[in-house]
Amino acid sequence: MMRSNPPLVADALALPLHTYGRILKSQFLAFVYNLAGIPLAAFGLLSPVVASARWHCPASR
Repeated sequence: MMRSNPPLVADALALPLHTYGRILKSQFLAFVYNLAGIPLAAFGLLSPVVASARWHCPASR
C-alpha cells in the first residue's frame, strides 16, 4: 500500500472480501459437518477416530 502503483489499491481492497468469503465457507462446512456428525456419533455410527481425522483434514481450497 505504500507503493505508487494505483492498481495495487484494488488488490488491497479485494483481500478482505476474499478473506471474509473464506471464513464464511469454513463456517458453513463446519455447520454441515456437525449437522451430520453429531447424530451419527450419538447413534454410534461414527467412530471418534474417523471423526477426528476428518475434522483435521483441510477443506478444499
